[in-house]
Amino acid sequence: MKKLFYLFGIIIIFSACKFEDKGYSFLREYDDGTYLTSRGVAKYISGSPDSVIEIGDVYAIAKAEIRYTDNKKDSILIYGHCWSVTESQSVTDENSTKFMVDANEDKLPDDFVVTLDNYESVISNLLPETPYYLRSYVITGLIEDGIATYLDTAYNPVSVIFETNAPTNEWKEQEPFPSNQWRGAISFVYKNEIYVGLGKSEFGHNNDIYKFDPKNNTWEHFAVYPGAGNNNKGVTNAVAFVIEDVYNPSNHNYYDYVYIGLGKTIDGNCVTDFWRWDFKNANWVRLSDLSGYPGAGVENAVGFSLNGFGYVGLGTGTSGSAFNTFYKFNPIGTNNLVGNWTQMPVFVAGARSKAVSFVIESDGYESSAFVCGGVTNSGSIKNDLYMFRQNDIHGNGSWAPKEDFPGTPRYDAVGFTIGSMGYVGTGKTEADTLCKDFWRYNPFTNKWDERVPFYGTPRHRAVGAGLIYGDGDYRGYIGLGTDTIDNNTNYVNDFWEYRP
Repeated sequence: MKKLFYLFGIIIIFSACKFEDKGYSFLREYDDGTYLTSRGVAKYISGSPDSVIEIGDVYAIAKAEIRYTDNKKDSILIYGHCWSVTESQSVTDENSTKFMVDANEDKLPDDFVVTLDNYESVISNLLPETPYYLRSYVITGLIEDGIATYLDTAYNPVSVIFETNAPTNEWKEQEPFPSNQWRGAISFVYKNEIYVGLGKSEFGHNNDIYKFDPKNNTWEHFAVYPGAGNNNKGVTNAVAFVIEDVYNPSNHNYYDYVYIGLGKTIDGNCVTDFWRWDFKNANWVRLSDLSGYPGAGVENAVGFSLNGFGYVGLGTGTSGSAFNTFYKFNPIGTNNLVGNWTQMPVFVAGARSKAVSFVIESDGYESSAFVCGGVTNSGSIKNDLYMFRQNDIHGNGSWAPKEDFPGTPRYDAVGFTIGSMGYVGTGKTEADTLCKDFWRYNPFTNKWDERVPFYGTPRHRAVGAGLIYGDGDYRGYIGLGTDTIDNNTNYVNDFWEYRP
């Protein structure tokens, strides 16, 4: 439960600011929310009290709403939040966020802020069960001939007090998967329910999809996948991604879709089939040859969606050779197409398969996808982590290395997102050891920390998913897979819930 309080009054203590405060200010009319300098001088910049919209055990997300007069002689250059365990919050590198207009990426502001209707800050590296004081700030100044001169630092006079949550960090067994024991299945989340399907069981490949309702801890049969290869026998090691609010130019309506494709059939062939399920009309549409997946047939790829585009890449073909290719899918088609694919720059870390991916959602194009681990063509097991971030509104982007996964290098693991954090666990190592350790990645600090191990048996080729269980309540789930080294024996169907 969120614990929020507000501290009313003027806080004028200021220290450790890396920006020189030259004492420049105007005394202007202001309302009760006017920002004040460390000397109590009013700046004509006003806003409501800050709010904390998400609280975890070691992080929180704060939001500010600021109104101001766009005075080119004294405008906002830098803004953010600062926090402390005491009542004296001030701008420091360690305990503040910093935003600016920095189009040339020289880490200096190159323009005045045009508007500050809303902005969010991720407050990281906090201690569990600890009260914190937080307030927004602005740094005003001038820009002349491209050179920024900082004049004043002013703070919201109203501080919000919040307390971080106690880490639950525990697993609880749920209703088992209702069909046979499966491995190599797909999973995806839609409207905070989990869908699991396809994969392989002791009876062969599967084409059924089931839906899990976390609130009622129940499963129900959802659909039969039609892209099931020869004789409708199903596929294993496929991919799936959801794209919501897809605009249909033919009728000017918006639709939510899940896209499922690729994988290996029972006869050992990797396929390029891709199908779209329409949640509104409850039907399947095959992506035609003109809009179908342009690469070779592939299994054990990764797939995810980001800001209205789908991305699929890596994996192995029928020959067993891994790929380094990636493709972008635009769901809005023309001329009766149901979307189209574009080849992206290759994955910079090289060809691999059996990696995991997760997406950290944020406002606009700050959302990012991450790919971790996997196995290369030479059999090298990886523990690296790469971030994909879009560079433009067309979904193009680039890859950047991030902090390596600190657990044993592995493949056939699970990766998913809970709230604003990524999680990776289970999998198989170079020594043919199965894992049950579980790790959390904080994208805002680029750091990993180990969580309580998965309570089920060590396994690989499982499924995992994260969702919003309730207001401020996030959960993760892991289940199915195989808990023996041999891929063809001892599949499991247990299903577990994780509370961070």
